[in-house]
Amino acid sequence: MMQHLCMRQHFRSAWHRWFMVYSIVLASCLTGARPDLLWAQVRTPNQSPSPNAVLAGETIVYIKANRELRLIQPDGSNDRLLWRMPEASGLESGGEIESVAWRPDAQQIAFVSSHEELCSAWVADIYLLNPDGTGLRRLTNSPACAELAAYPQGSVTVQVENLLNNFNQYFVYIQGAPIAKLVTVAPGTTVLVNFPQVADLGDGLNQEVVVFNGSLRWFDAAVQADVIAGQTVHAGKATLASGGITAFGTTQVSWHASGTKLGFQFGTGRLWQVGINPPLLSTGGPLLDPQTNNTILASQPVLSPVDNRVLYQRFDTTPSTVSETEVDSNSPGTPLVDVTGLSGIGWLTDGSGFVAADDDALLSHTDLYLYTYSDNTVTQLTQTETNQAAVYPKVSADSSQIMYTYVADLQAKPLAPQLRIMNVDGSNDHLLVDGGVTGDWSRVAPQNPPATPQPTPTATPLEQPTPSATLTPGAMSHSLFMPTITR
Repeated sequence: MMQHLCMRQHFRSAWHRWFMVYSIVLASCLTGARPDLLWAQVRTPNQSPSPNAVLAGETIVYIKANRELRLIQPDGSNDRLLWRMPEASGLESGGEIESVAWRPDAQQIAFVSSHEELCSAWVADIYLLNPDGTGLRRLTNSPACAELAAYPQGSVTVQVENLLNNFNQYFVYIQGAPIAKLVTVAPGTTVLVNFPQVADLGDGLNQEVVVFNGSLRWFDAAVQADVIAGQTVHAGKATLASGGITAFGTTQVSWHASGTKLGFQFGTGRLWQVGINPPLLSTGGPLLDPQTNNTILASQPVLSPVDNRVLYQRFDTTPSTVSETEVDSNSPGTPLVDVTGLSGIGWLTDGSGFVAADDDALLSHTDLYLYTYSDNTVTQLTQTETNQAAVYPKVSADSSQIMYTYVADLQAKPLAPQLRIMNVDGSNDHLLVDGGVTGDWSRVAPQNPPATPQPTPTATPLEQPTPSATLTPGAMSHSLFMPTITR
C-alpha cells in the first residue's frame, strides 16, 4: 500500500500526503472496532432527476491554481477574481491557498493559506476576507506580517543547538519578527541568532520561537520571550534532537452555524476551533473537550450548518470512520460509516445527511457517497475509474445540488482539476469551470460591507496545540503543492 501511495500525484501538500500514509498504517495497528454500516453497502441512484434550480443570489467561491480566490455564479457566469496571493517577497514565501469557506450569512470568507509562513509560527494560517476583496485579516497567529512594524520594537536572541545529522541549515523565527532567518547550524554545534527588530506585542505576552526546514518544524513551549521595546531579551535554547513536526499549521476550515467561530484541522490529527475575534498570537483551542481531543486522531472536521454537531474522519480506529459528535463535547461521538480514506465531507444544508468522498478498497480511485440520517442509507453518486477522483463535495443552499472537484487522470502532470455540479441524486452532472481546485457554495447572496456577529466565548489558549505525530525528516523541500486527495 505504501509503495502504491508514494507513486501517486495528489492535490495537497507533500507534508499532508506523507502523514496520511503514516496515519493509515498506524491506525490499522491500533484497534478493530468498526460500525455496522459500510460504504460498500451502497445502492446506485435510482431517483428521477431533481430540478436543476439555482437560488437567487447564491455565489461560489473557489481556489484556482492554488494562488487565486475567484467568485462565480452556479450557472458558470460572471467568473471574476476576488483575491490573489502576493508574489514572493521579503515577507512572503510564495505559499498556497488550500481551503475556503463562506460564512453562513455570506458576509465573510475564511480561507487557509501558507503565503506568510516565513513570519508565522505555523506553516499555514486562517485568514478572513470580505466578499468584495477588502478587509483581509489573519485570524490565527495574528498579527499579519505587514502589521508588525506598527508595534514598538525590541530585540531578541535565541540559541539553536543541532543534535541531528540530517540538516545543517534551518529557518529560525520568533513571533513578532518581520521574517525568519536562514542560519547554518552544523551537526553537534550551537549558534546564537539575533533578531534586532521584533514587535513588542504586549506586556507579559510570551512570543514563541520555531525552527523549520522545509515542511518540518521544531517547537518547544519553553523557548520564548516577553519582548520589551528598546531592550534585548533572550528566548532560551532551541534543541533539535528529534524528527520535528510535519504539517504544523491549519487545514480544512469550516464555519460554525452561528458564524462566530471556525473549526479546523490542526496539523496531522487534531480537531481545533477559533473565534473570529481572537487575541494576538492566538491559535484557538480544542474543538472537543481537551482531554477527549488529545486522545483521538482525527481530520477534516466539518461543522453542521444548523446546530452544534460536527462530522470528522477518525483514523485511530480500524477501519477509519466518519464520526459525529458536538463541538466542545467530552465524547468522540458516534461512528456513522466506515471509510478507506476521505477527501472531503459536505453537509446537506438542513443537517439531514452529508456527502463524502472516499477511496475504494484498493486506493485506485475516489467516489462521492450520500449518507442519509433518516434511514441510515448510503448512495453511491459517482462511478469513477482507476486513477480518477471525485472529491471535496459542497452542497447548495437548498440541498438539491453538489459541487465537487473531478480529476480525470491522477497520473497526469500537471493535474487538470475541474469543478463540476450535479444534482444530489447524481444526475445532470456538468462542468462548472476548468482549473478549480476546490470551493464553497454560499447559502445567501453575499453582502457588502459585512456585519460582524457577536462572538460566543471560545477557548483561546496561547500555547500551541499538542502535535499528534512526529515523522522522520525527509529531503529538504520548501515547496507546497496543490491541495490533495487524501490517501
